[in-house]
Amino acid sequence: MRALPPEVRGMFQPWFGSLVDTSQQRGDAIISALEAYHADHGQYPSRLGDLVPRYIDRIRRPTAGDRQCRYSVGWDGSDTLSFAASGEYPISWYDAQHHRWRVDD
Repeated sequence: MRALPPEVRGMFQPWFGSLVDTSQQRGDAIISALEAYHADHGQYPSRLGDLVPRYIDRIRRPTAGDRQCRYSVGWDGSDTLSFAASGEYPISWYDAQHHRWRVDD
């Protein structure tokens, strides 16, 4: 069986158990860094890059979906960290209130 050309391979974004688990583990490291930053500054950073290098050595990309971290700080000062397949769904996001990752299909 021949391998798919890179431009075609890029159209298929993997979303299955082990890749999602690894992405969430990488996200856990980011969440810990965000909480440490919040403890020091009383607010969350405006961007993930503000965590490097003091709070985390580097921002590791998710292994699932489109391999991009999505991060935002809301009007109320709460933060959101997520990653997704191309488009909007499925998406995995960190539920800070319950301290766990959730997946919406």
